[in-house]
Amino acid sequence: MLQTALCYKDVFLRCVQLHRDRLYKYLPTEDDWTFTAEICEKFSLFYEYWSKVNGIISVATLLDPCWSITLKIFMGLLLNSKLKELCNYVRI
Repeated sequence: MLQTALCYKDVFLRCVQLHRDRLYKYLPTEDDWTFTAEICEKFSLFYEYWSKVNGIISVATLLDPCWSITLKIFMGLLLNSKLKELCNYVRI
């Protein structure tokens, strides 16, 4: 969403110049646009990091005995509720 707003930076300025309307009285400053660009860059790095690390953490969770038991209980509860929901759906 922020990245899309960056694409329309010039449009905001043009709306203020053309319309001089109350709707456009809160124009983002140049510092706001710089901050937005920095946040977008950090979000993209964060997404890239988690897309790579996600698989490693999943394997580590399965191999760790403490988390493995918790994961098995959670998945059992989740699958059990989904199974009941599916059985009720098929009966109807």
